[in-house]
Amino acid sequence: MAPPRFMANSVANAITAMKQHDVPKIVVMQALGVGDSFPNTSVWMRWVRHWTYMKHSYDDHDLVDEEIKLSGVNYVLPRPPWLTNGRARAVRTFGNTGKGIGNLATVSRKSVADFLLDACEKSDWDRSTPVIAS
Repeated sequence: MAPPRFMANSVANAITAMKQHDVPKIVVMQALGVGDSFPNTSVWMRWVRHWTYMKHSYDDHDLVDEEIKLSGVNYVLPRPPWLTNGRARAVRTFGNTGKGIGNLATVSRKSVADFLLDACEKSDWDRSTPVIAS
């Protein structure tokens, strides 16, 4: 198991370097259930989030969310649901909280990768936490 704040400390270090070198934006993949998207996850996922070792990862993701938002840097923090294999397809966004995403939503890793690249290059999702799915 990784130490608590492993991801949050890594992001804090990255933000320090960004500020020193005028890097304009950070894009970090999170997960559905992080931050204010938690209420829009399935009952099963809420149970997993609180009662399994995944709790530690999600707690760290929540700290990443907080660390980035408090830093003042520009960011995009996409939150995909279950990842699948398969080809890249267009993704739908469900706002910052995932309202309406449904319990069985999925998205392919390739689709997420395409979205991450778009988030780096475009300003469409700046300063947001878009929940994405196929």
